[in-house]
Amino acid sequence: MQEVTVDQQQQKLIVDVVALERLWVQNSHFEIPLAHVKGASINPEVAKNVPYPSHVSDDPQWSTPISAGTFYQHGNRVFWEVSDPSKAVVIELKDDQYAELVIQVDDPAAVVAQINQAVGAKS
Repeated sequence: MQEVTVDQQQQKLIVDVVALERLWVQNSHFEIPLAHVKGASINPEVAKNVPYPSHVSDDPQWSTPISAGTFYQHGNRVFWEVSDPSKAVVIELKDDQYAELVIQVDDPAAVVAQINQAVGAKS
């Protein structure tokens, strides 16, 4: 899972990969200016189409596939960390090193509302 916060004072979206998947990703902390955030949405269909083969372990303690990292999809750089598509949030960016962050969160509706409210508030 990720921790997603909006720092209104510094006008930043902060995403921290805090789950075990942080071991598989090169960058586990993102600070993105709100000016670069176009918006966020809940889209389980996007999360079902992983841009790479996910790893599934034979170990029963690893019940979900590992799907984390930076990838190129349709010519765009995308950060991906999702194991449960029903909890996926897509954060669209502009003028940033990534076109999208596709991340798993505990409460997708709350995270999407928080991000979209912050993006709307800065306009």
